[in-house]
Amino acid sequence: MLPAREGIVAAMLNPRLEELSDYAFQRLATLLAPLEPPADLEPIDLSIGSPLHPPPQLLLDTLAEHGHLWNRYPPIAGTPALREAAADWLVRRYGLPAGTIDPTRHVLAVAGTKEALFLIAQAIMPDAKAGAKPAILLPNPLYNVYLGAAVMAGAEPVLLTASASTGHLPDLDGLSPALLARTVAFYLCSPSNPQGAAAGLDSLRRALELARQHDFLLIADECYAELYSSEAPAGALQAAMRLGQSLDHLVVCHSLSKRSSAAGLRSGFVAGDPAVMAGFARLRAGLNALAENSAP
Repeated sequence: MLPAREGIVAAMLNPRLEELSDYAFQRLATLLAPLEPPADLEPIDLSIGSPLHPPPQLLLDTLAEHGHLWNRYPPIAGTPALREAAADWLVRRYGLPAGTIDPTRHVLAVAGTKEALFLIAQAIMPDAKAGAKPAILLPNPLYNVYLGAAVMAGAEPVLLTASASTGHLPDLDGLSPALLARTVAFYLCSPSNPQGAAAGLDSLRRALELARQHDFLLIADECYAELYSSEAPAGALQAAMRLGQSLDHLVVCHSLSKRSSAAGLRSGFVAGDPAVMAGFARLRAGLNALAENSAP
């Protein structure tokens, strides 16, 4: 009976799983497995990109101070205090007009931005756009969750080369009108990984203009925004202010993982288009209700 059981289980699996690429760090681990570093050298761990610096003392003190609350489930959207802190930080960091970010409409707490980067695509994906299969634009090289989000949402992932010839950032100006018409989202990582290139304000504004012109969502992954040596990188919210202070067609993603060496905490937030935030919150609430209803 076991082979039949295996066949039934295999038939139940989503066929889109076959379209996913292998996790890059698993491939790297396989390549490195036969190698032994010299005994007199301390190896540099390139396996997963974990931060090597200790978290700031403020973070450690705050966690300890609130340790008695770990036995409680947080609100799905995040506590009001956390959402307000995120909104206030965005205003300070990017020099936004006071009141630009409404913590109740524009901000959601997330369990690390990987969750948001994946689930937002599921929340916004239509069955078709412009009478064709929806497309999601991705930088190449990319964070693998962008590809996974596109594939599992049923979209066509379109890889845009981000090499030295394009300033290590995707070039949107050469895309055909037909492709842009069926585009649902564009993932932009700035500062980028692994290249380290940061999009300037003009580039961010151009990306947001295209998003509004062709009705797709600009998902700005800004988890590396606080890693810089001189001038602070521009943010997509600044581009939105230059285009009239609306957050339409824009979501920005921020995380404590890299900036605060707190990858294991799984803490971040997203901010942007209130309609998208409402849809994302609805999806998360539905998933939470499903989990509660199925619990024994």
